[in-house]
Amino acid sequence: MFQLVVGVILFTALGALGAYWLFQGLTHSGKPDGHSGYDMVKWLGAAILVVDVALIARAVVGFSRRIELYRDGFVSYSFGGPEAFRWSDIESVHQRSVVYSVNFAPVAKFQSFTVRRKDGKRIDLNSNLEGVSKLGKVVLSETYAVLAPRCQKRLEQGEEVPFGAVSISAAGLKLRRCLLPWADFTGVDFSDGQMRVRGRKGWTWCRVPVKRMANLHVLLSLIGDRQPH
Repeated sequence: MFQLVVGVILFTALGALGAYWLFQGLTHSGKPDGHSGYDMVKWLGAAILVVDVALIARAVVGFSRRIELYRDGFVSYSFGGPEAFRWSDIESVHQRSVVYSVNFAPVAKFQSFTVRRKDGKRIDLNSNLEGVSKLGKVVLSETYAVLAPRCQKRLEQGEEVPFGAVSISAAGLKLRRCLLPWADFTGVDFSDGQMRVRGRKGWTWCRVPVKRMANLHVLLSLIGDRQPH
């Protein structure tokens, strides 16, 4: 409900701003004493209105979506018709968590899970859906049961397994061309929406936004045994 109220307020304010600037631009740009600045205002107002309409359309689709869970996956029902996501067809899950604050005081939390199939089809499961936290836990649990064995097998075969921004192999953890050998790896922690990878003596080897990580739940399991206790 909080996200709906915030969305209505933001969309209304954005639409009003775009309409006002468009009106001012149209009113003054054609006058003899008008100047080129009003032409910019006119187009800026039109652009804001277009963006506002697009955001409203996306929000309507999001709030109209309904998810039904089954043993082999889930089905998304929306204006575009039903779309099935079998656990065995899911390639990756991205997680995101945002805290809304008013006067620096947290008032609500927004959660999002982006699920992608092998064929590239993706769906966003976010706070527009009722019970998204519970739904997200089911998605993470079921996809872990499918993805973890696949990743483990690839590691045992000597492959490098990507997890979005980072990848792991028998040699260690890799970010772009930089490698952190497992002998130097001491663990990970999270703050401000980022994952911090620690090297020897706890120094920060890298920080990666969680939203750039794919299958983070699987990655944490695979590197858990390599973390010193």
